[in-house]
Amino acid sequence: MAKVSGPGKFARRVEGTAFDKNAAQQPIREMPSQAYGDRAEMTALQGSAPMSATPSTPAAMRPVPLSAPTQRPTEPITAGAPFGGGVGPEMLPIPPAMEDPVAQTILSLASIYPDPDLQRLVDRLRTEGRA
Repeated sequence: MAKVSGPGKFARRVEGTAFDKNAAQQPIREMPSQAYGDRAEMTALQGSAPMSATPSTPAAMRPVPLSAPTQRPTEPITAGAPFGGGVGPEMLPIPPAMEDPVAQTILSLASIYPDPDLQRLVDRLRTEGRA
């Protein structure tokens, strides 16, 4: 968003400010609720950190267009799938299994309160393999 100068007597120059796209340094900002003496250090740190003229995105993070040629010419298109050529789904990172919060709650309640209904729920969870 470009900063716009005000009208008439409020008019002022806006280039070189934080809103100028060609500004070479970030504006100094004060941080609230700092301990005594930290403000001067923070201001000095901000002033000594010049910003690049154009932010750059690492090549690894740029999206690849669908029309681009393949970046892995020796890898089969079915790599990662449970069928076709290449490695199967065993190469994919699998997140750890999440615990069943309902089953954990029922088990903890059944250990505290010896209720026949809770015991039937525990038995059912065990037959389902959830406990």
